[in-house]
Amino acid sequence: MAKHPVEQSPKLDFTNLDFVKFGKYLSKYSIVDKKGRYLHWSQLKWRVPNKEAENIWYAVKFRRDQAKKNMGLFDKNGNEFHFCIHDSLEPKLHKIVQLGAGKVAAIAGSQASGQVQQNYLVSSLLMEEAITSAQLEGAATTRADAKKMLEEELAPSTPDERMILNNYMLLRLANKRKQEPLTRDLMLEFHRIATHGVSENENIPGEG
Repeated sequence: MAKHPVEQSPKLDFTNLDFVKFGKYLSKYSIVDKKGRYLHWSQLKWRVPNKEAENIWYAVKFRRDQAKKNMGLFDKNGNEFHFCIHDSLEPKLHKIVQLGAGKVAAIAGSQASGQVQQNYLVSSLLMEEAITSAQLEGAATTRADAKKMLEEELAPSTPDERMILNNYMLLRLANKRKQEPLTRDLMLEFHRIATHGVSENENIPGEG
């Protein structure tokens, strides 16, 4: 069965554009619709008033053109390929990178924003350091199980997993507050986190 060709969208012609009317649509419409969907013209036109469909599409297309990133690849006619990532996609990209254990970042390259990849890299390194440190201290658990606990935010089920989680929370806090002076209160807070749920003595962690 022959496939139906994708309907071509109306071309945005700035020379014949009513900018007063166009401004009204620009203030109302964005890259995605109110439900966060990135719609093609053939999908959008049925969801908006028929008489306004083209003007709405022009506003959406204009927004996308402003946010698009070129890829440096061209079709046979010399038209450059590009893509557009809305802010709503950033958490999803971050989750994909997490689930892919870094492999997606290597494949996707710059499609995940620099900030997303930086956040993932820091988080991943902190996890590795927390696991390694705890294992050196005697924690008996596999790296795979420990990483799953941290990535999926599972509650620790053993004292060894608690030690790993505490290490990770401590490293995260240290990274977050690394620009602050190392005061007595901050050191006590570090101590509370590091010993939470694993201290066997009668002293209250962070006090005394």
